[in-house]
Amino acid sequence: MHSGILRLWLDLPENTSLKGKRQLVQPLIRQLRSRFNISVAEVEEMDSWKTAVIGISCISNSAIVADQLLNKALAFVTDGGFDVVIRDFEIEIMAV
Repeated sequence: MHSGILRLWLDLPENTSLKGKRQLVQPLIRQLRSRFNISVAEVEEMDSWKTAVIGISCISNSAIVADQLLNKALAFVTDGGFDVVIRDFEIEIMAV
């Protein structure tokens, strides 16, 4: 069994409040959960309205499948038309 983790550091350049951040981040989280059936949460920078850190995780019987799923989720955020800029990301696959 393999566990995959994707951490996304996002910049929210047009945002001006925590309420605005919530309106950007929550739809992104919901769409990732429903489209890819993965666990998603905002994990850091919760009090900052210009940045967000999203954690995504999955479990699979194959490291390759877990890596492909996380890369598809990353591509979805990149190409999904969300008003966010990916500053950095990190993918980690672990045998459990």
